[in-house]
Parts: sequence; C-alpha cells; structure tokens
Amino acid sequence: MNRSFVCLVFFAVLRATQAQWTLQITHTTSDIEGIHSLGGGIAWASGKNGSVLRTIDDGTTWHVCAAPDEIKTLDFVSIQGFTADTAIVMSSGPGDRSRLYKTIDGCRTWRIILTNPKNDSWVGIKFADAERGLLIGEPGADTSAMGRRIILEETYDGGDTWRAWQDETPALALRNGSPVSITAFAATFPDRYGQMLFAARDSMGTRIYQVVSSPSFVCDCMPPLPLRGLIKQLRVSSYSAPLYTGPDAGIAAMALTTYGRLMVVGGNSKNPDSPINTAALSRQSGMGRWDLLEVPPHGYRSAVAYEPLHKFWITVGPNGTDVSTDDGIHWHALQNNVGSSPASDPQWTSLSLPFAAGPHGRIGKLDYDPLK
Repeated sequence: MNRSFVCLVFFAVLRATQAQWTLQITHTTSDIEGIHSLGGGIAWASGKNGSVLRTIDDGTTWHVCAAPDEIKTLDFVSIQGFTADTAIVMSSGPGDRSRLYKTIDGCRTWRIILTNPKNDSWVGIKFADAERGLLIGEPGADTSAMGRRIILEETYDGGDTWRAWQDETPALALRNGSPVSITAFAATFPDRYGQMLFAARDSMGTRIYQVVSSPSFVCDCMPPLPLRGLIKQLRVSSYSAPLYTGPDAGIAAMALTTYGRLMVVGGNSKNPDSPINTAALSRQSGMGRWDLLEVPPHGYRSAVAYEPLHKFWITVGPNGTDVSTDDGIHWHALQNNVGSSPASDPQWTSLSLPFAAGPHGRIGKLDYDPLK
C-alpha cells in the first residue's frame, strides 16, 4: 500500500479522535432530550420537568425558560426552533400528556396549540419552516388491534391546524395490529414534497417506513396557491431494516445527507458497550440495500448527524462519541483532551450540531477544528 496514503489516513484519524466536546453551563439538572440548532448562534433545547432552554450567543450563555405549573410535569422530548423568539416544543406520554406548545416572544409566554385527543403517545416533530411540519406517534395500548395505525399528522400553518393522515391512509396500519415502538425518525422537505423516514419495531421485527407527502397536482395558478391550499396525497413504502437482533436491539436514530444517503445507528440498549450491529448505511440505489460498516461505532448509539460543510458523520451514545470522515465506512472514538474532566463523562443522548445534549442538564459544544 502507498506509504503516503497510509500517512494521510493516519493523520485524518488522529485529527478526528482529538476533537472534543466543551461542556456548557445550563443552570439545570433536568435530563435534556431534544435539541435544535438553527445556526447563527441560536439554539433551543428541551427535556424533563418541562425544561426548555435557549441560547442566542452560540452557547456562551443558556437561558432556562420560565414555565407555568401545568408544563413542569411534562417530558419535552422534541423541540423545533424557528427564530431566536419562536419555537414549538412537544411533550410525550399517553393521552393528553402529549402536547404542543408554542412561543413567539423568546419563551416568556407559551400557548398550547395541540393536545392529543386519544390515548396515543407522540414521539417527535420535524418542521421545514415556520409553517410546514410533521408529527409522528405510536398508537395507545388500548387501541383495538384492527385500529392500530402509526400516528402521522401534518400542518401547513405553523401548528394551528393539523391533518391526521392515519385516519385516511390504510398504509399506516400495523402488521397484525401488534403493538409498535417508533425507535427513530428523520424528515426532509425538498421543494413542495415532505418526506419522513422512521423505524418501527413490532413483534415481527423492525421496518423502515418512507412517507412522502406531496400535492396531487401541479398548479400554475397566478399567483401560485400556497401549499396549504393544494390538495395533498400521501405515499407510504416500507423496507426491511438492518441492526435488528432481538427485542432490545435495532435502530435508535437516523440521519440523511443532502446527496441521499441514509445512516442508521443503534445496537443493543441492554449491552451498550457491544460494537456489534451499531450502524448501517443505505446505498445510493435505495433502502433495500445496506452496507454494514467496516469499523462501526464503538457501542450503542442514540443519535447521529451529518455535517455537510466539513463532510463528517458523528454519532453519540451512553459510552461516548464516534466520528467518521470517510462517508461512514470507518468510525473512530472521539477522545477528550487531558484536563477536561467535566466533559469526560461520555454520555450523550441527542444531537444538533454543533451541540449534543444528555442527562442532568448536560449540553456540549463540538470543537470542529480537528475535523476540518
């Protein structure tokens, strides 16, 4: 093998492993479960006990948002920021513990915009912009077998009204009506189309669903009709999923690149140090074909992201962080610098670059320099 090539690979790996997280001061000990970085120094985070945090200076200071008593008992698993002042946060849990709240004044006040009317449990939200978004959830345990459908709702007006696709799309029905767990999801919004990908695990294993929401016709109206005014349709496809090796194993998170690759990460949550079946990458030809990676992440992973500017993948979990600079084929553990004891606890649960979040109010900011 060419010696120069070996040296280049070695130094690329060395740079990747020397990157580190810088621990932020968050003024909370609540577990952080959702985080969304908008860029420009603005980011929002959410978690248990109704916690919502915001930074407008790239993490130099994090502000803990005030919350009314009705919010303080909720588990905010997902948050979507739009500006420094506007965000929607989603709580999860059966029935009316699943809710959406919105602020437009920098989290000084919150308005409830949607409460779950059934015994379903919402899992997460993704928005393309301030108006268009998707919500996904799991059917409640008391739902009849014939009525078990994955919850998928769509808004085109910033969350004020929602279209319940599960009520009109039989393709969202579960196999054999069995209980289901939504283990991962991602969404993209190319042009007028909205696409959601999610992994669902039931008694028969795990499958990846691809849901495409689009106008059913192209209107050349003058002026053009807004998206909310178009008649829309939903197409649902499903594919066998990699990484599933039992009830405690499978996909925990997924992310898409701008050029169409899908990375899924996970593993065995009961054996988080096992490096077996922790990641897979879809080929360009589609989700029917998967590559198990030559050097996978070093344990169970709960979040993954792609950084398009510097072209690297990053994934986090209970025993650390892994990065890949060769399109996900080889992963290398990220090491903390000597003396960084507050950040040496490797446990992270969610990602929105440059930030990661985890238990006990932990938010870290990634040092990009070694990865450039």
